[in-house]
Amino acid sequence: MSRALTLATLLLRAVAQSNDSEILEQANATVNRHCPVSLPEIDHQSERIALQLMAGPENQVYGAVLEATQSLQSGDSSAQLTTSLKESVDPYFAARQAFPIILSIILLGIWPFGCWFVCPCCTRNCCCCCQRRWGCGGNIACHACLWMIFLCLTVAALVLALLSLQGFHEVDEGVRGTACFSAQLVQDSIAGNEDLNFIGLVPAVERLETIASVLAEDSDFMRELKGLLDRTVEIEQAAGLLAEMMRVMQFLLGEPQNQAPAGYMHKCQICAPLAELLETVIALFEGGVGVALANVRTTVNSQLQGPAVREMHQSIQGTMAPIREAKNQLLDQVGFFVKQAEDGFHQTSDYVNGDGGLLLPALAIVVAVCFVMFLQGVAALGSFGCCHQRGKAEDHVCVRCCSCCGMCSAYFWAALLFLLGGILLIGVSIGSGACLVMIDFDQQMGEKLLTALGTPIDDTVEMALFLADRCMSLNGNTSASSNLADIIELPARNPSYPGERTTVRADVIDLVILPIQQSFATLDQALGTQPPAVANISELTRLREVIGSVNMKALYWPIPVEVDNHPVYYKMLEAYYIAGLQCPTLALDISLPDPLGNVKVPGLNSIAVEGFSAQGYLLVPSLSHDMASANWTCPVALQGVCGTAASSTTLLTERCLAGKAFLEEKKLPLATEAVFKCRHFQDPGGTPGTKCDITSMHKDSNGTWHTCLYPNGSIATFDVDCTLDEFEQNMRDFDLGFLRAFQYLDDIVASLLSGVSVDLKRLVTVHIIEPLLSLLGSFDCSFMRSFWQGLTDSLCYRSVKGFGILATNYVWLGILYLGISALMFVPWRISRDTKDSYVTAEPAQH
Repeated sequence: MSRALTLATLLLRAVAQSNDSEILEQANATVNRHCPVSLPEIDHQSERIALQLMAGPENQVYGAVLEATQSLQSGDSSAQLTTSLKESVDPYFAARQAFPIILSIILLGIWPFGCWFVCPCCTRNCCCCCQRRWGCGGNIACHACLWMIFLCLTVAALVLALLSLQGFHEVDEGVRGTACFSAQLVQDSIAGNEDLNFIGLVPAVERLETIASVLAEDSDFMRELKGLLDRTVEIEQAAGLLAEMMRVMQFLLGEPQNQAPAGYMHKCQICAPLAELLETVIALFEGGVGVALANVRTTVNSQLQGPAVREMHQSIQGTMAPIREAKNQLLDQVGFFVKQAEDGFHQTSDYVNGDGGLLLPALAIVVAVCFVMFLQGVAALGSFGCCHQRGKAEDHVCVRCCSCCGMCSAYFWAALLFLLGGILLIGVSIGSGACLVMIDFDQQMGEKLLTALGTPIDDTVEMALFLADRCMSLNGNTSASSNLADIIELPARNPSYPGERTTVRADVIDLVILPIQQSFATLDQALGTQPPAVANISELTRLREVIGSVNMKALYWPIPVEVDNHPVYYKMLEAYYIAGLQCPTLALDISLPDPLGNVKVPGLNSIAVEGFSAQGYLLVPSLSHDMASANWTCPVALQGVCGTAASSTTLLTERCLAGKAFLEEKKLPLATEAVFKCRHFQDPGGTPGTKCDITSMHKDSNGTWHTCLYPNGSIATFDVDCTLDEFEQNMRDFDLGFLRAFQYLDDIVASLLSGVSVDLKRLVTVHIIEPLLSLLGSFDCSFMRSFWQGLTDSLCYRSVKGFGILATNYVWLGILYLGISALMFVPWRISRDTKDSYVTAEPAQH
């Protein structure tokens, strides 16, 4: 079993490491590259509102998840999340959510039809009405207005272009933070983090392997444990012998045939008081050092060998399965951010902040274009202001070229920025929707996502989602325990109702740790309250004193109620009720419990022939008093006829007959016949039914105890019907028998106390209890929530926000460039019309 346990653990470790080592290396590389990061605080409430605005009034991503989930649950196997997303992001959605794209398409579509404004031939042939000489070009107010509008537009464009760098800064911080937090999350989930009290999957498997190796049959621990258990086996035997003796004594005192033999109308007067004394000794025995030592050995033996070890391993394995599934779910969600492959996050992030990043150069191009547009505008307006002839002559070609270049460039950049900004807006809208799903992620959301993706949800996946909800979800219950050992549930081993479940911690602790700890705690308590040697304690001495002084014949008295209700016996003298079964009158030993001590009990001789004194009577007459001639043989028979004495009367005769009948029918048979139940110990070396004398148990000169135990430590008893004398002897044997058994127990305790209370406790604590408690206490997954918060902050509240800033700025830049293009149209139109008017007028002058 232990070998199979070790092999299974090694296989688990190999599988875990083969799947995780590469990702762990990539995560370490990502941490080294992007961490640490120091990011400013985020106002989550306001930033969430911004995300909701960017995602639109209806979160299209979440809507697609719900639609796919409902379709799959209704039986439509073709409905997938990707299909639902494609349907959500259709042209109508793009037109509604990204109007700049439509505007860009319109501008680019109009551009070919606007070329006739540029081509001189087209303008002269198609727009002859516009061939005029403008005089407003000489108006200083007109030039001032053009310059003022141009400067406002270009300054605003330059400011927006520079503010786009803020968006880049947000994106850059978000990318670095996303990579850092996701890599740390993957790194700590797989490799663990002692500072965060999480052992990690691979170290957990290694710890499990260590425990498995400790429990292997050929391990040093198991060899030492087996040696200790073998050396301490006699403590169980000694405690078992004494416990069995006490059970036999309880049987003798509690057997109904011994307490009140059926049909004989007598009751044992000492049985109940003696049973109370026995209970006191049993309580001391069960709470004593000997039983505590035996319980420790029994518990350790049962918990750390055989089926208990397999159950413990199954419990720990039951812990690892959902942990591995949760790890897989985690890697599915954040593993992309640490991948070094072509489809990994690093390849995407390199476009932003890598050595060959394209985002910053692209932003630099936008800023450069602003400066170029400014220079073009200055050249166009400057040449227009300096070279325009106010309609008196043709303008220099530079006037038309500069304004034409400025107009066309602004128009082209406006269309391009509308297109780029629109695409970014669509991406930001989808990204914001996905971010809201990530931020609101919980078990219910995870189930919907997996259902939408067509992933079957079994018990393991459901448990993994529950783990993610308790460990990562920002909306999870933060007051509940975040230790995986308290979160993971397993079917109860001994359920009290169908479907009952328990946690891993409760299962492992209740199965292995708690029983062992409780047994050692009981031993410590016993050592602190009772002496190790108990053979001479006062309670045992008192019990033995009573047992040794009992005379059972003198302690069985008639039961008055039963006698009074009998149709014959009720007529005898009530004084006979206090008579025992012994022949002579006997004074009970003073050591007997009250009210029996020193009580004078009349015997059979007193009833038959002697008479006796009793309270209320000066002299109680005997039965022979009413017989002319009586012959009494105790305890055999009373011969004689009642009513033959000279003094007999009818009343005396009836009283004599009732008493004689009670004596012959109830007392004499009870005193002589085998109506009682005795129990004896079987002699290990004798034939069945051979009594082992418990009074002869002893320790020889070699230090070996000779008891009634079999060589394997077991003990056997047998029951026989017995007479009152035999019953009394059976009882009296326990006087010396208890002493010998307690001496045997004390001797074994003295020799094995250190081996159990010190050596066994140290061995089990160091190799089993502490490693298991350490393992169970090292599964705090609360660190995932802070990492998930950092991940969503970086990815959503920074990166998506940064792209949103870029998209917005690009759209506004497109609007400003469109305005600059319209502004550049004015000087170009004036100069173009003036030129065309002179060109068309030349033939007329000739």
